[in-house]
Amino acid sequence: MVEVSLARAMWKEPKGFSLRQNGRGEYVFLHFRSPAIIEGEKYEKGTFVLYGKNDWRSFSSPDCGLLHDWFHAIGDVEAEAELFGVELNKPCTLPYSDFISEIITEIELEALQKRIGWRELVCAKVRELFVRIKRAETEKASASEERAYREEFLKLRGEVMMRYNEEWSVERMAERVSLSVSRFYQLYREIFGIAPQKDLQSTRVEHAKQLLLQGQHSVGEIAELTGYNSIYHFIRQFKLICGVTPGKYNARQ
Repeated sequence: MVEVSLARAMWKEPKGFSLRQNGRGEYVFLHFRSPAIIEGEKYEKGTFVLYGKNDWRSFSSPDCGLLHDWFHAIGDVEAEAELFGVELNKPCTLPYSDFISEIITEIELEALQKRIGWRELVCAKVRELFVRIKRAETEKASASEERAYREEFLKLRGEVMMRYNEEWSVERMAERVSLSVSRFYQLYREIFGIAPQKDLQSTRVEHAKQLLLQGQHSVGEIAELTGYNSIYHFIRQFKLICGVTPGKYNARQ
């Protein structure tokens, strides 16, 4: 069980504040809401660090006032942190970390008020904190990967949309960017907000609508020109997206 001895949210220190202190048998969790120097390295706001119970902690704020959340704890802190991949003495910066302040505020109130079951609730809140951190780190890694692949995906999508009448399977698209089919599908949806095949179908139907309005081709010819091997498949896809068959769409215009 995790037992929190002291917790403070939105704790302020003046510009130039500096602390170097041994853990004195307690784990210390810190969340910085302003830039800070941690173990001699500069970190931006949104950084957290969990110190071991007998480890030295060193942080300062030479350039601005320090705003941070923190708690001291004993018990199964290291085991709980390890369960969700939170390493001791390793500062980590998250793009969004307001949830840390919210949870520590709740821990602080429980520890101050000491109502029935407060220890159990605080222990649960510490676990929630580590779970939420793990989620945020996972989403951060996913966003970083998305940025890395974005240019390649934009180039690929441009090629697919220009040559929409070719046979473009998800396997072929994934191969072009050297990814597995499942990872490609996931990243494509994250970047463009739509599944790759649905994106291609929408483009084909838009071109089909233009050809229908020109009135120079039969429905069968338009199906072939827009990349469909089967006229029946084309009609089904067209109706699914437009709500009417190609023939009725042309008559309606």
